Amino acid sequence: MKVTPLNNLKNNPLYNSLVQAEERAKESIPAGYAEIRLSTEGRLFAPKVFHIRDFKTEELLEISLVPQRDLPKALLKILKNMIYEEDVDPAKFHISEVEETLVHVYMTFFSPTMNNVIFPVEDEDLEYLKSTNTEESYKSLLEDLESKRWVPQTSFNIQEDVDTYDIPENFKPYITIKNKKTGFEVTFRYLCYEDQLIINDFIDNYFADLDAKFEYVKTAGVNNLSKKDREEYEDYTRKRLMYFTLALNYCSAVNLEGQDLSKMSLAEKFQICNENPQLNSSVIAILNEKQSKQKFGIKPLVRMGNPITKGTCLRRFPFRVSSILQACILYRPDWSDDGAGDSSEYLVE
Repeated sequence: MKVTPLNNLKNNPLYNSLVQAEERAKESIPAGYAEIRLSTEGRLFAPKVFHIRDFKTEELLEISLVPQRDLPKALLKILKNMIYEEDVDPAKFHISEVEETLVHVYMTFFSPTMNNVIFPVEDEDLEYLKSTNTEESYKSLLEDLESKRWVPQTSFNIQEDVDTYDIPENFKPYITIKNKKTGFEVTFRYLCYEDQLIINDFIDNYFADLDAKFEYVKTAGVNNLSKKDREEYEDYTRKRLMYFTLALNYCSAVNLEGQDLSKMSLAEKFQICNENPQLNSSVIAILNEKQSKQKFGIKPLVRMGNPITKGTCLRRFPFRVSSILQACILYRPDWSDDGAGDSSEYLVE
């Protein structure tokens, strides 16, 4: 077979056919839809390429009014309508892919820059203030920071200052763990956004009575409980965390010793996995270790200007779903006639 040199590709019929097919695909996408290519490159759950439009006014209004616990479900419904391709379901995305999709929406339809970001002050910033001010001035600045009379703010460019994790070309969203001595074998997959919603609903429903019983602790405080009540409360919190952790791991199981679990409900998986003594803490520890080695989506450390030292630094910015949605809701363009400009504040932990 004759191979066409790279500099003669334009004369290659196959090359021209591919170019024409791509152009036709682009032409078929209605105006107002942006092409999205996530850092996971189609190797996790989201497709390599899909298209999305901006939020409608009523959609952002719904997001701003919906109770916090109902926000994830409401968002998934809205995102599904925003994506042009009918076969692309954001509920099946990894949480990092949902977050990165929202960042693309903000960057494309709102602004490539995050302005008025509350700057996360760290010890090195306090040391700088101490070394560049008199003791009296330093104490005054410190009091202003603590009382929030002085709230340093900064900004960063999403395209230039935000990085994403690389994902190997041969990556598969499955992890198989085998015990060579016993022949035990189990396969897990990474959790998608929908899985986490199911798990949260399961835990909320299962512990609904105890949640209501200990609701008063939020205001009373643990230290103010009697010895008996404190023991009961601590037992409840331990069990809640334990069941949540088990549900996270069991929900991701897709095959257990040859039995296909991929189509089963969380309740069915929970029962089958919990009854298998070989699916023990050692297996879960190996799973967690393997999962921790591969990270997805946007890196938490962002390059931003330091309003204290006037230099550039790396600081954490919470690219969580709620934070990005808040940025969309509060965004004000520079051309707004209220004179406020982009007056939003974005919380950083």
